[in-house]
Amino acid sequence: MSKTTSSVICPLLVIFVVAALLPTLGKRADSDFQPLEKMRPAGFSCVRRSADEPAWRVIPGGTNWLGSRSAVEATRRWGTSGFSLAATEVTVGHFLAYLRSGAEAGFESPQFERAGGEWKARVGLSMPVTHVTLAQAEGYATWLGGRLGREVRLPTEEEWEYAAGAGVDGAPYPWGWEAPEGRALFAAKGPGEVGRYAANRWGLRDMSGNVAEYCAGGLVRGGSWADRSPQPLRVFHRILLPANYHDADVGFRLLKY
Repeated sequence: MSKTTSSVICPLLVIFVVAALLPTLGKRADSDFQPLEKMRPAGFSCVRRSADEPAWRVIPGGTNWLGSRSAVEATRRWGTSGFSLAATEVTVGHFLAYLRSGAEAGFESPQFERAGGEWKARVGLSMPVTHVTLAQAEGYATWLGGRLGREVRLPTEEEWEYAAGAGVDGAPYPWGWEAPEGRALFAAKGPGEVGRYAANRWGLRDMSGNVAEYCAGGLVRGGSWADRSPQPLRVFHRILLPANYHDADVGFRLLKY
């Protein structure tokens, strides 16, 4: 090969390799629901964890408007210095470790069974834990906090809504303004494994749909698989359940300081 030919081919080879490594520009990916999801998650960070606890996401401090803009649910400004929130709902696998510690005597749930003196799961370990009362969710939080040597609890409804909105003012859903179809599990036959849908800008999954989530004081946020309408999936929607409520449509996630 002549020196002239070599000098032409080498630059062409470099251009070909670089072009192959670059993503296709101007092409809409199937996961790009709307422009917000193409932004780099502001403040997104993962915190180290053990096998028996959820993955945590750092929620940056700041202020945002909470509530809807309707006359019924007026907005209010709310701020925080920041905290960590579980990336998903507490799973059956996480709760199984709690049961095996002996901390919840007399617990009954179709998701678990006690055989040979040991608690075992009757469903997949990645399913959200359900059929728990508010007090049992708080008991798990206290137990996990003791293991970690940190404050662990249910989020307040303000903390939950602030994290769900991920710093986007006025968006009705964690992902923005787009319809929930294909972005959250609702109008389904039952819950699904956690984390199946895209995260919001702060790395949180299933903030809408799958199972509704307890907040401090018994308020429930986020809507669930059992909801037939998208309305309960809005980040500012709230309901209050009886203290002894426990069914397949409600679970919880935890906050850590």
